[in-house]
Amino acid sequence: MALAAVNARICSLKEKVRLNEEVMAQSGPPHPEDVRQLQALKEKIKEAEKDRLVKLAELHSKYYSFGQVSWITRCMEYLAAKYPEQPLVGMQLYDKLFTKWLTHHWGSSVKFPQLNVEILEQVASNIQMDICAPQSLEDILQLLHAYEELHLETEQSAGFSSKELAKFSRIFNRYDKKGDGLQARTLWAVLSEMGIHMNTAIEQNWLIDVVKYLDKDRSGTFDFQEFCQLLRKVEMRYQAEERERESKLILGSSIDLEEVDGWYDVFHANDSKGQGQLTVSQVYKLIETVGVKLDFESKETFTQWIKEVDTNSNGVVEFGEFVVMMSRIVKENLCGINKEAAEAAKKEVTGDMHTEAGTSHHGDRWSKLSIDIDHQQSLRDHTSTEEMLEEPSSPKSRAAVEKLDAALRDSAALGVSEVAGA
Repeated sequence: MALAAVNARICSLKEKVRLNEEVMAQSGPPHPEDVRQLQALKEKIKEAEKDRLVKLAELHSKYYSFGQVSWITRCMEYLAAKYPEQPLVGMQLYDKLFTKWLTHHWGSSVKFPQLNVEILEQVASNIQMDICAPQSLEDILQLLHAYEELHLETEQSAGFSSKELAKFSRIFNRYDKKGDGLQARTLWAVLSEMGIHMNTAIEQNWLIDVVKYLDKDRSGTFDFQEFCQLLRKVEMRYQAEERERESKLILGSSIDLEEVDGWYDVFHANDSKGQGQLTVSQVYKLIETVGVKLDFESKETFTQWIKEVDTNSNGVVEFGEFVVMMSRIVKENLCGINKEAAEAAKKEVTGDMHTEAGTSHHGDRWSKLSIDIDHQQSLRDHTSTEEMLEEPSSPKSRAAVEKLDAALRDSAALGVSEVAGA
């Protein structure tokens, strides 16, 4: 059952409860059977509310992270308040919302954030959506996500910052010595050097499909721009995995999503680089911002809890982990945090949404891919490019390179036939 259907069911059940209570209030002492029926309705509402929580968690992970969905919904509320005379739907909404989102999230990494109607119509056709009709939040998020992905394909930067592009270029140029692009083995070697490993059949088939799709010029090789687009697809794959993990952590914390939204504001205010993660010292500072002073013993306990929630062992605290940790801190009432935490989580976001929408959270943050590359570079200081280009030792990797080579050759053959047909 979709979120809209769950919400409709909750409204219907609440209306039945209201009507039953009115009848019982007017008919004197309630009959035991009426009381039981009323209680049964209230239990159904509780179950539906639980289902709603699950659906909301799924919605927050399907297309965007919790913080991103929070920003998008707030931007929609801001737009609704700014244009009260006529509800924004269809193209009017997408023109303003999508442009604000691309500007906010990508900043200077996207050269043309304005709505591209041609791309929007193509995406709407692909997902079979009527862009002129009012849509649910889930539909809008789906449309925005698909539009954003296709829009980035039109950007030479693929949405990466100039610093990231320079880093990618240095690695790419070491392998593209003739300047004619990367072939299967060199492409596989570059990806391996960057810490991108496609080990399973599902991952390898995904890579082959993406490579075939992105070889737009049917050259059978990958130039730097196509390579950057491939890295963007890899980054999006990483992000989807991270969103799923974040959703499971938030759902498992048993914290109400409205309270989670409040904690996101606190978390985001301390995430100075916009990387979606905090160091241990930043988490200490965050706790102090809500009025709690940690003594030595509390810090020891706190540090241990951080280690326990850091399930991916990356040494930092992401938002999902942070929510789980705060749930435990509040449950244990560490240093009497409950009073201060409740006040902090209930604070409303202030400021002009228009100003926020013009601020990039991407500009100063490195993508996960870029951070992983730094780590991989530190591990391969003594490994030459020639060694990286040696035939993969794993039979699965060799088979994957052969499939990749076949895909690029097929792409090149298709390009030749298209030219001949023209």
